[in-house]
Amino acid sequence: MEMYLEAEFRLGEEIRTKTQAWIQRARRYIEIAVVDGGSQTMDQLIARAYAALSQEKNEEVLHICDEGLKQFGNLPGTEELWNLTGWVLHNEKGIEAYDKALERCPQYAWGHFLRGHLRHVHNDTRGAEEDYSAALRLNPRILTPLNFRGIARLSEGRYDEAIQDFTEA
Repeated sequence: MEMYLEAEFRLGEEIRTKTQAWIQRARRYIEIAVVDGGSQTMDQLIARAYAALSQEKNEEVLHICDEGLKQFGNLPGTEELWNLTGWVLHNEKGIEAYDKALERCPQYAWGHFLRGHLRHVHNDTRGAEEDYSAALRLNPRILTPLNFRGIARLSEGRYDEAIQDFTEA
């Protein structure tokens, strides 16, 4: 149990770090949109969505993403709009948004992790474990999927595998 609590604490730290990474990513998109003089409309939409996300204006994020997806359809770059949609929606529609993002960009490790997290929240432990494992295959340096996979395995009573994941993390 102590190992589980330590893992949970470390996960909280990693999630805070990830949130900071999202904010930095938003700043990058905003800089791109400003430097390009607004010529890249997709970048402007993404920048606006990240700015809204950083202010916790979830409805605005969804509106901006919907606007961008209607305008750009399946063009490259729309995976970012789907990822933002998935981030905001913590339900089955969020999982569907991550599915669409991963169809466009299957090598995005964090997309697999985030979809896995939503799957776990919605009691699809096996699907979550598959996504966490995919994220680890794509980027073995990130520890968050390893910890979450351990939690998924722990919730299924697979203690030895969970301990192995926590120990490795």
